[in-house]
Amino acid sequence: MSDSLSELRRNRRNDTSMFCRRLWPSDVDTVRAFVLRLDSETRANRFLAAVSDAAALAYAERALVTKGLVIGGFVDGILRGLGELRPAGRPSPGCLLAPLAEAAFVVEHPFRREGLGSALFRRIVEAARGRGVGDLHVRCLNGNGPMRRLALRHGAELNPAGSEMDGAIHLDRPTPFSFWSQGVAEALDLSLALTTAAIGRCQAASSGHGTMRSTSSSSVNSSSLPATRPRTEMPAS
Repeated sequence: MSDSLSELRRNRRNDTSMFCRRLWPSDVDTVRAFVLRLDSETRANRFLAAVSDAAALAYAERALVTKGLVIGGFVDGILRGLGELRPAGRPSPGCLLAPLAEAAFVVEHPFRREGLGSALFRRIVEAARGRGVGDLHVRCLNGNGPMRRLALRHGAELNPAGSEMDGAIHLDRPTPFSFWSQGVAEALDLSLALTTAAIGRCQAASSGHGTMRSTSSSSVNSSSLPATRPRTEMPAS
């Protein structure tokens, strides 16, 4: 938790506000806009292959309703990075997700090297541990230097697998405190998501009300026009 706070302070000194929270199905429009902003190289690094706009949008539709969870990284209130946690096997007794899980990360190119990837990585590791994951794997292309460095920085053991690299992280068993900390973090995430959605609805309603006033004003002005228009006389045949 202290690492996240120091990361936030560092970014504030750079005149930007950065935070991470869990994403929910109500965030789907935000995720759609995010994946469409990704350049072709960033998409290929995330999905391990070239991906079209249509395929990226299909992913966005599924991402928030598929088993697991997604953490979003926001800079100045705009989604700029994603971290995903997905089960890689069947759950076992006492495990909320699965003993083996996979993680994936993507950050928009202009917002790399600002600590956003590290913040997302920490949140995903915390979420995995709190759900009973013992081994967390991260896959990336061999040429994805930033992802390889990020995985190494967080204790992953990298192993080549053809054109890809597999990073393995063994997680300690969760403790009562880690369960409590994860629960508090996700409760705050949900509260922030609901607050953001409420603000969006209020802004939309305010915008719509302004449009109605404009329409009403136009109606009043049109009442000063003649009630009927002169008929156009048809020429005699």
